[in-house]
Amino acid sequence: MDKAGGQRGKGAISALAVAMVLMMAACAGPPGGSAAPQSGLVGMVERLAGSLRLPPGHNFHGWEMAFTKNMISEHGSVTRDQVLGAMRFVQLCQWDQYWLEGFAGQDGASMKSALRMMKILTQATPPKAGRGYLERLNRQAQGGGPALVRRFVAINCSNSGY
Repeated sequence: MDKAGGQRGKGAISALAVAMVLMMAACAGPPGGSAAPQSGLVGMVERLAGSLRLPPGHNFHGWEMAFTKNMISEHGSVTRDQVLGAMRFVQLCQWDQYWLEGFAGQDGASMKSALRMMKILTQATPPKAGRGYLERLNRQAQGGGPALVRRFVAINCSNSGY
């Protein structure tokens, strides 16, 4: 059994595969772009955060620390596109988590708001980066089923700040 209470198997591997492709796409970014050293990351995240809608009470602060520790220590610097791609993945994780919070609290308004954003973010996901899986997750969530959302969050969004 996995942390989400489901059987670990083909579905869990699919969720992990989607996450890996999304993160590789997010972190790859187009060639070029200006690189930001660690000292410039905080300002870059603050500027980019203003353009990314998050659920009420959510932010990028915990993620920023984890990202700085992992990416910057490995690569020394990152481009704006890499940071933005990673922030979009965090955004998806936070909206999925918000849907689960609404589900647990039987808060239909929160679930509806989260699902609307989950669909928008899914449409912005390239087809080869797992859009089909996210569409299936959204259909299940729209029907009130939490299994795929729980699995996705448990596998992909458990790190600090997600």
